[in-house]
Amino acid sequence: MWLFRRSTHSLRQLLLCLGLLLQIGVAQKYGNDLPIVVPTGPDATFPDLITADNFPLFPFTDQFNTGIELNPANKVALTGDLNIPIPNWGNMDLDGNLYAGHINVDSKVGYQIRPTNHLNIKPETLALVHQNPAFRKARKEAKEVTLGRLPYGYEPIRCKPPYCNPFVHHAAVAVEVEQGDDSFFLGGIDFPLPLGTNGAGVRFPLSGAVEQGTSPYAYAHGSAYNPASPFNFETIDNLKKTKKAKTVAKTIRRAPLPKRVAESEEESSDEID
Repeated sequence: MWLFRRSTHSLRQLLLCLGLLLQIGVAQKYGNDLPIVVPTGPDATFPDLITADNFPLFPFTDQFNTGIELNPANKVALTGDLNIPIPNWGNMDLDGNLYAGHINVDSKVGYQIRPTNHLNIKPETLALVHQNPAFRKARKEAKEVTLGRLPYGYEPIRCKPPYCNPFVHHAAVAVEVEQGDDSFFLGGIDFPLPLGTNGAGVRFPLSGAVEQGTSPYAYAHGSAYNPASPFNFETIDNLKKTKKAKTVAKTIRRAPLPKRVAESEEESSDEID
């Protein structure tokens, strides 16, 4: 009888656990079907903005950066920890590290250009966004940000999000080459100074760094002009296309002029002579 009650109690606990797991599995939801949009609450960058919820950031600008770095394995690293027992005082813990060698060889190149329109944004869309009073107010209050950084820390332009003036063209390019001739020395030592008995004292950390070499080769160039446009205004939806009249230049052939009478008489006299 006692064994039957114990098995019944265990069965109830098992069923309770299975029911709890089933409820958790049914109630838990992974993801949802709602679209992800930019928040438009009071703390959002563009509050109450409908036409630019999904507007991309700086869509009219192209930037490309690439580079290569080579580590010639010419560095040396040393680290040590030394414990020295001192009678009637304690254990002296001595730490030290050393890191020396040459920096890596690297080369970097990048460019930035605008305006471009790889997303095929229509001018009507841009006009619709600017008709929103909330958008104009938010962009007026927004702070300018760096559009991008090229090699050698070159930052060619700053403007307000979500895009710069699409009717101004600018191009920038930068190249940086580090030849790897800089040498460095990093090191430090840390040890205690006994000032009393039973391990009383202070620690004396000493560290430093020394680096010498030449600056890397670098080239940076930027240019800008206006007006420019990323749009093809001939493809606007409400623009009526007109066929241009083609003019063909016709060549007018003239009839041969009659010979003069005097010339004909001279020719005939010459023939008689």
